[in-house]
Formats: sequence, C-alpha cells, structure tokens
Amino acid sequence: MAADWDAATYDRIAAPQARWGSSVVERLPLRGDERVLDAGCGSGRVTQLLLERLPNGRVVALDASAAMLDEARRRLAGFADRVEYIRADLSAPLPVKPPVDAILSTATFHWVLDHDALFRHLAAVVVPGGRLVAQCGGRGNIAGVEAILDELGETPQAVHYFAGPEETEARLVAAGFRDVRCWLEDAPTTFASRADFETFLATVILRVSLARRAAEERAAFVRTVADRDRPDGERAGVDPRQGAAELVADPDRATGHRDAVRAVPDRDDGRHHVLARVDARNGPVVCVGDPNRSLSDRDGERRLVDVDRLPNFAVLRIDQADGVGR
Repeated sequence: MAADWDAATYDRIAAPQARWGSSVVERLPLRGDERVLDAGCGSGRVTQLLLERLPNGRVVALDASAAMLDEARRRLAGFADRVEYIRADLSAPLPVKPPVDAILSTATFHWVLDHDALFRHLAAVVVPGGRLVAQCGGRGNIAGVEAILDELGETPQAVHYFAGPEETEARLVAAGFRDVRCWLEDAPTTFASRADFETFLATVILRVSLARRAAEERAAFVRTVADRDRPDGERAGVDPRQGAAELVADPDRATGHRDAVRAVPDRDDGRHHVLARVDARNGPVVCVGDPNRSLSDRDGERRLVDVDRLPNFAVLRIDQADGVGR
C-alpha cells in the first residue's frame, strides 16, 4: 500500500488543483442550503470554496487519507458543525447516509483504478436527480513524466487511471447516471521556480515511486526527473491534460445518452470536428461541420447549434428537454 500523503506540503503547493477545482465549484448549481459530498476532499482547499457557496448548507468531506482529513479539519475549523468528515475509499461502498443532494469531486477520480465501481458507489449515495460535477486527470495526463520514468527503467507506479471521455460516459450511464457530458481539456501548468516544481513532483506525481526508494536517494531521483523534463533549467512546468466531467445523476433510471453529445478529436486538416450525438433509441448521429457551427438532428429536424472549441476537442451546446444543457 502506498505511503500516506504529506498533507501539509500538499496543501501548500496545491494551487493548480485549487485553480482547476474552483471552476468545478462554479459549474455546480446550488441554492445554498444543500448537503453536498466532496468526493476526495484532500486538504480542504476546494471544500472551503464549496462551503462558501453553501451558507445554509452542509458538506460531507470524504477522503481515503487520514492525513488529508486532519489537514482539512484544520483548514475548515471555522465552519464548525457544517462539515462532516468521513474516511472512505471511493472504490468501495460509501458510508454516506442519508443520500446527498449533489456530488463534487476535483483531482481525485484518476487515483481510483476501478471506475466502474467508483461510479456505482457515487450513484448509490446521491438523491434521484442530484447532480455530479467533477474534474480529474484525463487521458494523456502526465504522459511526459511517465515517459521519463520508463526511460529510467522505473517500475510503473500503477496508482493512476487516466480515462478518456468516451469510456467515462459509458461507465456513468451503466452506473445509473443520465444526461452525461464529458470532455477533455488541456491544463498546462507552470511553476514559479524549480524548487516549486520539484516539490510538486515529490509530493504528488512521484509519491509512490519515492516511497520505494531509500530516503537518501529521493531528492536526487526527483532532480533527475526534473532535469529531463526541463533540461534548460528555466521556469519548470508540467503539461497535464485534465479530464472534466459535468453530469446529472439519476440512480434509478439509466436511460442512456439522450440528446447528449460526445466530442471526438479533430480529423482531416483540423478545420472540422466530428461530433457524435448518441441517442438511446436510434444510435449515434454523426455531424461534420464548421469548427464553430455544427448541424444537429433532433426530433427529425436539422438545425444549427453553437459549438464551443477546446484544445483537441469540441464541446457542443444543445438545449435539452430537462434544462441540463449549457
């Protein structure tokens, strides 16, 4: 089993996770009096942002790490009894009762290897119609660092699972979620100094690899990886691709991707995107069009709808009958 986190150091250097997480908190529609699960709360930085949006609500702060929960308790002490702390593994059934009104998760799902179990357990603890909004490491995340570890002959860490949007959508629907929308977006991250970059590598990305090494070897190993990533010694950075997911949950009714849209990578010369709308009854409808406009076939009518462009992926906005379109 991997060593527990250095939660205090993580809290100090987790500005990238907090930045990614803040946009997820903003996407979660709230009245302000709900009970919300933060699935993988870490040191509580994003949990604090969530609590600020719930002046009359409560948060269930759940994490598998005892050290992270201790750090979260210190950070969130001012919120007193509005936070319930639970230590639990997302790959196992969750001791969350009664069901929550919504679920938020940031920078966590890629640490869970069994995503089928993950989504089943989340669906089991959210009320019918509750919303799940999440962000995690997606396909291609930390690929550069993983290539360096392979060059160094390092045994794979086997602690991450960086999924793509297609398989994530399918798993969510199988778990009972509906109106699922997943996409990949680039999230390049640069650190102010070489020391900050090395600390991030040691605390987050290389944590498991370092636990296998003698204490006196760890600093040199981190420097070796950092040198290969940024041999010029200038501002150090990693270029993770973050997978984002915006979802609506209905554990009692798995209806498939009704009027949902899956974005797939650019094809041909990059001027066109292939957008696939998956209909639970009629199968996929594929539309090829201008990168900024695309054709939709809904209820037998073809009409133009707006397309948002993200690096490598296009996200299609489409009005949906139950108001979950954005």
